[in-house]
Amino acid sequence: MRHPLRSTLACLILATVLVGRAWAHASAACPRRDRLPHRWACLRGLLRVYDFARLYSGSTAPSNQHALSVGGMLDLETHPFLDPHLGARVTFWDAQGLPGLENHAQDNTHFDPTLYGLRPIRALTQAYLSWRAGPWHIDVGDRILDTPWMSGSDSRMVPASYQGASLETQFGGWDFELLRVTRWKSRTSSDYSATTLYNSPGTAGIEGGDPVTAVGSRRTPGAFALGLHAPAGALRVGLWYYDFDEYARLTYGTLTGPTLSFSPWRPGWKIQALREWSSGPNLLGSPVDAIGAGAELLVPTFIRPLVFTLAFDRIAPHSGEFATGGIVSPYTAGYATDPLFTTSMIAGLVEKGPGSAVRLALTDRPPGGTTRIIVSWARYDTAPRLPNTSETDLDVTWWPRAASGRLSLRNRLGILTGLTPPSPLGVFVYERLMLALRF
Repeated sequence: MRHPLRSTLACLILATVLVGRAWAHASAACPRRDRLPHRWACLRGLLRVYDFARLYSGSTAPSNQHALSVGGMLDLETHPFLDPHLGARVTFWDAQGLPGLENHAQDNTHFDPTLYGLRPIRALTQAYLSWRAGPWHIDVGDRILDTPWMSGSDSRMVPASYQGASLETQFGGWDFELLRVTRWKSRTSSDYSATTLYNSPGTAGIEGGDPVTAVGSRRTPGAFALGLHAPAGALRVGLWYYDFDEYARLTYGTLTGPTLSFSPWRPGWKIQALREWSSGPNLLGSPVDAIGAGAELLVPTFIRPLVFTLAFDRIAPHSGEFATGGIVSPYTAGYATDPLFTTSMIAGLVEKGPGSAVRLALTDRPPGGTTRIIVSWARYDTAPRLPNTSETDLDVTWWPRAASGRLSLRNRLGILTGLTPPSPLGVFVYERLMLALRF
């Protein structure tokens, strides 16, 4: 596969490797409080170079696309002070295209706008105050969240982040998390807005979503979420309730069990289930009714450390409902970052609609090794709403030993096939090469 600026990227990789070796020896972990002279805060940084390529085949397929971007992050987090403990955190991101792609804003036919949008990103992905007292923890401001259906979706230059407040506490062995989000910032936006991934492309700088005509550029008040987590003996339980304002309400649960001792392979297992419904009149213009369930089996092989994964998900079709019973996910749709077990690099059942999916994967990550290799294949049966497809992914990550884990080079390759008429895409190949240096 040929990239217009691959030689430029190779030079950047070499330069970053040299810098990475220096930082590996000069940097110290933040908890040691020795990064700033007064020991009152922790300073972290990240340099990221991302190269994207989309290749299409088919008589009426769109033009091949390419994007190359460089960017970075500085993260300043204060250590707790006073009693009750107070703190603050600010994270600034910058991302922009490298020379040779400046004209994409005028003609983006051959440009992949999902990497960093149509213009440079300069944004505070985090700027919040934190308060802790005993089991209580409150954050107010802009944050990168880590919940099943609202997360950073960090597979581009800049992660998504959310504006609002959160409360975390513990009671009776359960962990409680309460969230209220009023606005968010997409992966391609510099500013926060009351939008979602269902808005029209370009709204508030959003690219790479799953636009719905009825939504257009209309705004939403945000979202509310409540999460509960607890171990129940040998089991681990996770329960979530989401109220996506003017879209839908979603309940989602997971159950993770111990290894099955009766099998010589001692596999582990997980199950998930969800139920989603309309919350009155919504911006989608159609009622919402989604029911889904899935299971995942993780089997260690005789050739250690290879792990085999088998996953299955089923979303029941419902005629007359939004996307014939599809899942409404305002902050992951089009991003392929939802928690369904069968979601692949390019897309999953959230993007494809109701139906069933199976995913097989083989993971090789030797303990203390410098490489991780994941090979996977998934089949999506979503006809007649959308053609049935299959996706094969290869994910390889390398950590140079001399860089002490601070430098990584990751290449992800996805091949989507089975795109028969009426789709014009034929075979779709998507490659993402990322170089990252943490300091």
